[in-house]
Amino acid sequence: MTAPLENQIRAARDAFARLEVEGARVRENEVVNRFAFECLLPRLANGLPLHAPGQLGIEVTVPQIEGRGGARKHPDVRKDLVIWSEPGETCWSREDGRPVHWPLAVLEFKVASWKDGPAEARGKLVDGREADLDWLERATLAAGRLLGFSVVVDASRAPWTTDVALVSGGQVRPKWWASAR
Repeated sequence: MTAPLENQIRAARDAFARLEVEGARVRENEVVNRFAFECLLPRLANGLPLHAPGQLGIEVTVPQIEGRGGARKHPDVRKDLVIWSEPGETCWSREDGRPVHWPLAVLEFKVASWKDGPAEARGKLVDGREADLDWLERATLAAGRLLGFSVVVDASRAPWTTDVALVSGGQVRPKWWASAR
């Protein structure tokens, strides 16, 4: 099922390319929302993995991977954009409320905006991406069928540039989708 979902997300790239050229002043939350509503929703189709609006979740919880370092020691973590296999799904177990169910895909965004200075932009686009890729590599190994996407957008000036890495089975495919100024 991963290839059809990859294809649906790849098909969203043409719509996203129009947003890149438009070059609106945006920050991360606007990019996530516009990608979900303007680029992915029009690609819903019966018989495909992404078939209903209720499969999309913005800033929703997924299970945290075992042994994740850092200050956050909770069993769950929020992710920017999540695609569930069916509408209304969540990570929570019906029996005991623990986060145990994994989505089909997690998309993590890092966006440098016109408000960011050089150091802050680098922190988001380089350091933030490294942290996202580390989590996605480990999560795709732990969850099996999970696809991970690290989406880095430099929206500091028009047109935006985008670089998407695909992570599957712990393996990173860099430049899965990329644009250039």
